[in-house]
Formats: sequence, C-alpha cells, structure tokens
Amino acid sequence: MRHGQSFDPDPDLQDQGCVIYPGGREPMELRLLFRPYAFLEIGDEVVDAGGDAWRFEHPWSWYSLSGRTGMPTWPLSRLTRGGQPVEAKTVVAETLSGSHAAEEARWRGLTGAEPVVP
Repeated sequence: MRHGQSFDPDPDLQDQGCVIYPGGREPMELRLLFRPYAFLEIGDEVVDAGGDAWRFEHPWSWYSLSGRTGMPTWPLSRLTRGGQPVEAKTVVAETLSGSHAAEEARWRGLTGAEPVVP
C-alpha cells in the first residue's frame, strides 16, 4: 500500500496496493521503518500485567485464551514460542513501558494509514 492508504478488506478490492517486481527495470529502494511488536513472533503466547493469557496472531489481532476482549495490558511475559514453553517466563523488556495504543500510534504516524485487523 502507498503511504497514507489503508488496506480495505473488501473482497472486491483484491488488487489494491501495488505489485513489486524485483526483476523489473524500475529502480526501487525498500526500507523497513517499523515493525509493530518486533519482539514477538506469530503464535507467541504471553501473559499480561493483569495475569490474562493472550496469543499474538497479528500486530493488531490478539486472541485471549480466557475469552476476554480488548488488548493485553503491558508489561508482557512470554509463555510459549513455537508452541514450546519458554523457560522462566521471560519478560519482554520492550513492554516495560508503553502500551498497545502507543504501538498503534507510532505505526499510524509512520504510515499515515489505519491498521486493519485481518
């Protein structure tokens, strides 16, 4: 997607955005500006400050293992990675300050777009 353009999940808009042809003749430069939740991998399970367990499914999509709605409250401790327990519930240092809302705000500022939950 171009800067300032939000993804639209409407199935009739499958061709939105642009296609990159790495072997094409057009010069291009790609730089990763920001990856929300760079310290997590899809499928990681964490426990939040309130003791609730969550699975990280996508930067804007969390699944509560206890049926809660909303987002986890920082700081987070990792429970599993790749389905395997993490020894001693390592604390994710990146979440000692901040919040999910701050992570979204930083992403919005860099992209000029709105996050879309798949």
